[in-house]
Amino acid sequence: MECGKSLNPESTQYRASLKETSKDTSDKSGKSKVGNNAQEEYMTESDIQVINFDEFFVKDFAAETNTRQLPSCDALYVGADGTYTLIEFKNGKIEVENNPLSTEKLGKKIQRRNKVDNAIKQQLSHSLLILLKAFGKDIDFLTRKLGFILVYNEDKNPNIAKSVQESKSYNEISAEVGTLGNYPILPGGFGYLRNYRPFLKSVNVYTKEQFEEKFVAGISR
Repeated sequence: MECGKSLNPESTQYRASLKETSKDTSDKSGKSKVGNNAQEEYMTESDIQVINFDEFFVKDFAAETNTRQLPSCDALYVGADGTYTLIEFKNGKIEVENNPLSTEKLGKKIQRRNKVDNAIKQQLSHSLLILLKAFGKDIDFLTRKLGFILVYNEDKNPNIAKSVQESKSYNEISAEVGTLGNYPILPGGFGYLRNYRPFLKSVNVYTKEQFEEKFVAGISR
């Protein structure tokens, strides 16, 4: 497809900084903030250049394929080595709180969490299909070339971060086991993302700090 040219490393179309693609203008309820009260939040200050994947889909892919707008990931990093990384930023509250709740209130909180999880799954699934179509490739291309990173706000979701044991030795062993078995150790509540691992080169869930350390710093060197 012609639109696949926009995703080549040498293409400057739809280029943006990681910071710009991480921008969040939603309030605590997840609704978009508008007017003078709108306050933009960014999940990274990195100026690393990526493809604004949402913009690519709307202005290029959807227009060429006459496809209705679908949820997609925020950014696509194109590596110099020919690999790609889809990145989705989630700045809002994701977790279900552990406070004692009535069955009715707990049900509503679980529904909200399920809504976020379903949105993430849709964004990733749609993005994979878009890439396959744009490049005219098969599943083998994804497993060799494409990784996925979900970045969440630890401050707004402290229980998610706590779900992974803080012991350094535990984390080191877990990371090694996860690597050897080709299945990542993911924070509680994100286990469903392992289902995508057979189709991708890598799957990771990072806090903002981990994202800077494990991804941004590696590229910036």
